[in-house]
Parts: sequence; C-alpha cells; structure tokens
Amino acid sequence: MESDANRREFTRAPLQIDVELTTEQSPPVACQLRDVSLNGLYLMCDHPWPVGSDCRVALLLGGSEKPIRVEMHCTVTRVEKTGMGLEITGILGLESFEHLRNLVLYNASQAEQAEKEMQSHRGIRQRE
Repeated sequence: MESDANRREFTRAPLQIDVELTTEQSPPVACQLRDVSLNGLYLMCDHPWPVGSDCRVALLLGGSEKPIRVEMHCTVTRVEKTGMGLEITGILGLESFEHLRNLVLYNASQAEQAEKEMQSHRGIRQRE
C-alpha cells in the first residue's frame, strides 16, 4: 500500500500561520495552518467541516495589522479530530499563486525536489 507522502504530486511544507476560512453560509473561522503544498493544505481546528464542503481560504502573512492575504478556493477531502485536509481547487490571482509557491519553496525540507515538481506541472494540475 502506498503512503500518503508517495501519492502526493507536490511536496508539503510544514508551516504554522493563521488562516481565515469562510463559506457563503458562515462567518469567517480562524484556524492554524499545519502544512501546505501547491494543491493542498492541512488546517488545525476544533470543529472540522464535513468532507466535500467547499470553502474559501485566506492564508494571513506578515502580521495582524494589515496582513497579505493568499486566497484560494478549497474542498475538504479528509477530516480528523485535530483538523482537516483540503484540496486547492482554485488560487485567486497571480499574486496569491506566487506567494503560495514561495511559501512552499522556502519552507520545504527538500526545496530542490519541490522546484522540480513545480517545473514538471502546468499550473496546479499535472500535465496529461
């Protein structure tokens, strides 16, 4: 049986920053990022949402007064007691994509591997 790490297309980088999670039906919820890749992330939270829930995620960078917002659309794919795994279904804007890419590269334990993965893909989906 293949492990989660071997099935992933992109390297996950450990990173703990504040995250704002929203849906059309609910007010913003504060969570903590545990790790991130170009196509997914894991959020630590007290009340994970059900698998299949669509949401908007904003990673908050650079302090609390006026943080840089790295925004994306996601779908909950895995739920655990401590949090939830999300698949990124869309990154909102080129600036958000560049910030996300840099977060992964600068925080990955194997930056060269992460760079190779990014160069072999078009956007956030694998080439056909």
